[in-house]
Amino acid sequence: MPCTGAAEVTFLKMESPLPPPADVRRSPIEPDAHRAVVKDVKVRDYLLNLSHPDGGSKVIWFHSLGYHRDKWQDLVDDLLAIAQNCTTFDTEITRFGVKYKALGTVGLSEHRPGVVLTVWIVEDDDPPRLVTAYPE
Repeated sequence: MPCTGAAEVTFLKMESPLPPPADVRRSPIEPDAHRAVVKDVKVRDYLLNLSHPDGGSKVIWFHSLGYHRDKWQDLVDDLLAIAQNCTTFDTEITRFGVKYKALGTVGLSEHRPGVVLTVWIVEDDDPPRLVTAYPE
């Protein structure tokens, strides 16, 4: 099911040969996706920061798609496009809130595309917030 966004995002339905656990289910759309937020520190200081102890391997992958720390807003825009344009999310109820997961193909022009898994959380009445994003 294709969706479009700032980076011509295409969403893939996540399939498993096994039925999902009782606390995981398909959701037709992330609630309040139009209010979704991606904190600049999550992208600039984690996903695109080569010095981060946990984010380093992700940085190399995101760089290969054309995303760089000095233009971190490009990645923010494309991650928000995933939340705002996808019609199917996997959901999981956790003690912290409801997690929403969506796959999308992103990448800037003149770079190769890559499939990214985005994870969002909704806590109480807060807007969906990006938890992480990584290569699928």
